[in-house]
Amino acid sequence: WTDANGGLRRLVSGEPAAYGAGLSNTMRARALFSDHAGSLWIGTAAGGIMHVHQGRTDRFARPDGLSGDSIQNFFEDHEENVWVATERGLDRFRDLPVVTFSKREGLSEDSADSVYAAKNGGVWIGTANGLNLIHNGNVRVFDKRAGLLSNGVSFLFEDTAGTLWVDSMSGLAAGGIGG
Repeated sequence: WTDANGGLRRLVSGEPAAYGAGLSNTMRARALFSDHAGSLWIGTAAGGIMHVHQGRTDRFARPDGLSGDSIQNFFEDHEENVWVATERGLDRFRDLPVVTFSKREGLSEDSADSVYAAKNGGVWIGTANGLNLIHNGNVRVFDKRAGLLSNGVSFLFEDTAGTLWVDSMSGLAAGGIGG
C-alpha cells in the first residue's frame, strides 16, 4: 500500500492500482491498518477515518464523534477493539452493533425518560406516553388503559421480589403490569 500523489494505491499482480474507497486525492492517507476481520482502516491527515469492510466504505470524522480528524495510528487489542490515536485524543471502535428502539420499532414515544433492565431479561422503558417492555425482541406498550396511574412514566425500579415500581406524574404504583 502507498499513498502517492495520485491517491491511495496497492499492488495488484505486481502493478500499482488505484484504490478509491471514497478517498479523494486531496485526502491524504496517513495510517493504514487491517483488523482481525480483514477490514481496512485508512487514517487521513485531516479527514478522519475511512473504514472499508464487507464491500462498503464508512467515514468517521469529528462530527461523528471522533476525537480528531488527523489520524496518527491504529492498534487492535486482544478483545478486538480497534484503538485510533488522533491529534486530539484516543478513540475505541468495538464490533458491537448499535440497536435503536423508537416509535418506528414500536415504542410509544421516541424520547425515553427512564430505562430499567428487568431480572427476566426484558428492558422497561418509561416515556411521556406510556410504559414499554422490550423482551425477546418484542415491544409491548402499557398505558392508563392497562392500569397505569398516568401515561407519563419518569422512574422505574424492580425490587428483590420482582415487583416493578413505576413513578408517574400521578404517583407511585407497583406490580400488576404484565411482563
